[in-house]
Amino acid sequence: KNQENILAVRIKSNELIYTMAHTPTDHYVGWFLGRTKLLLSSTCMIKDVQVTTTQIGNEAVQTHKLFVNYPSHAYFEGSVEINYYPWFPHEGEKVATMHQELKVRPRISNEYTIDCIIPSPKLWSETSPNLYKVEVILKDKKGNPIDDFVTTAGIRTIEQRDGDLFINGKQEMLNGAQIIGFRTPVETIAKYHRSAPLETVAEEMLMLRKMNANLLRMHVHASNNIADGINDPRYAEIADQLGIYLIWTTAAWVRTTEVWNVDFTGYPMYMKQVYNHPSIVIWEAANHPKFFRKHGISDTHDYVEKIVNTITSVDQSRLISPTTFWTHTHYGNYDGTLDYAGNPIQPVPEFMHPMVTRGAQDAYSGYGNEWTEIRNAPYEWAASCLAAHDKAYFNFEHEESIGQPNWNLSKGKPWYLLHSYEWDYDEGSIGRKLTFDEWRASQAWQAFSAWESMKKQILLGYDGFSWCSLRGGANMGTYQKPLIDNLRHPKLAYYTNRMIFQKTWAASNNVDVVYGPEDEIKPVINHLGEELNVDLVVTLKNLEGKALDKKIFRKIDLLAGHTIKATEGFQFKKVKNGVYAIEYEVRKNKTGGNGI
Repeated sequence: KNQENILAVRIKSNELIYTMAHTPTDHYVGWFLGRTKLLLSSTCMIKDVQVTTTQIGNEAVQTHKLFVNYPSHAYFEGSVEINYYPWFPHEGEKVATMHQELKVRPRISNEYTIDCIIPSPKLWSETSPNLYKVEVILKDKKGNPIDDFVTTAGIRTIEQRDGDLFINGKQEMLNGAQIIGFRTPVETIAKYHRSAPLETVAEEMLMLRKMNANLLRMHVHASNNIADGINDPRYAEIADQLGIYLIWTTAAWVRTTEVWNVDFTGYPMYMKQVYNHPSIVIWEAANHPKFFRKHGISDTHDYVEKIVNTITSVDQSRLISPTTFWTHTHYGNYDGTLDYAGNPIQPVPEFMHPMVTRGAQDAYSGYGNEWTEIRNAPYEWAASCLAAHDKAYFNFEHEESIGQPNWNLSKGKPWYLLHSYEWDYDEGSIGRKLTFDEWRASQAWQAFSAWESMKKQILLGYDGFSWCSLRGGANMGTYQKPLIDNLRHPKLAYYTNRMIFQKTWAASNNVDVVYGPEDEIKPVINHLGEELNVDLVVTLKNLEGKALDKKIFRKIDLLAGHTIKATEGFQFKKVKNGVYAIEYEVRKNKTGGNGI
């Protein structure tokens, strides 16, 4: 005590045994330790504090679970004090406090549930990521402080109802991308897979923000067949302050293997390590495990029952995704009353738990699909879930199409002029494999097809997207699906994602790209947010950008929440056959108003 000490941490190498296509040639991808703390306390000690918002309004109710240990032979008698201070974006003075007497039993872990009322709360959301410092002080019978626990937390609620997602009672979408964790240069891909520099973590968050995205799916993995997720708290800390929603996997998560490889014992422990971060809105247990149908239906039932009970034993305030690929399971419709072959079944109650959400990995324009796949959307499973108009429906991993990089920017790099394993996709979607000098056409297809597919999905009622993946680096740099190439250059699809993620946009109400002489253009406005009154200007331009004709729709009311507003169909004046651009601009309803 009161002297210099040396603390040693033994680090064991971690070699990948069950590799996959995305795995780097260096199989030592490492671990991420998380947070290491030196705790100096009295014998009676606060082991953990979990903070949950249970009510919002003019006052908010924050519920705290306190875990207190007293490894002694008799009871400890004292009290606890909980204080709230504004912490981000600005620190402030105490705004709420409460006191409660405690009687702590010896030896065992004692759990207490204590509410604290916060007047005039500043809520945490995408647009206002307000955070509070929560100070919990343990005192003895004389009122002397003997231990404390300090954490940060936000005040926010999550629910799904009427087929939509609500954050703090307001309708919201989760729009963004996921990270695999492989980042160039190739010599550090393995080194920084699970332990990236803080600057890299922040950079990826800013990549999303610049894309108008509000979601990051924590998808860091390198193995197929074992628990292989990540629980890096730095992502949650930065997301808390940037207002980015997180789909969180924990280190217990599995990719493709049998779901019984999920670390059911570890999952609750990992959850507790990041519990107080308001940015985490969905717990994800598995990516696309695909062996359910090799076994009887009880395998699906038993897994859903076990994983939902495992997660809800710790947290019932966030959404739960047992798998992001429900269509691999035996369940064939929204409420689990039919199996995938159409036979009547009875689901386990956990399948319809209020916080268990719905979704899949719907790639209408991916994997070499033809354009008709977009036109015929949604798939049967998605249609059943959307028609139920009950739980939210997410496209957890989508538009698996490729966009070659600008090869002129990567001359001399190890991946220069190397085709991806996805090259065959071109044959199905475009009709032939594109050559290296056709990289512009490759990016154009990825961007344009993604726009039309995502547009239609939003109009159908999807509640969010996660593009696979945000940045390049996987497959030793040859992965061509990412929105940003290996050298941090955005592809065209990055910009169509930025366009579709705007809170308000307008477009055609279908995915037609060729208009005949009798066809009408039927615009539709998609709006998410507060009530607006707008004008819509639709302009026909030639490829040089010259305006040839214009149609204006005035004084359109857009209601608060998520509004899809259709206008009447129209035709531009007679124009010659050819290729044109149609520009849709939504303007606030005032003379000279800026486009939104």
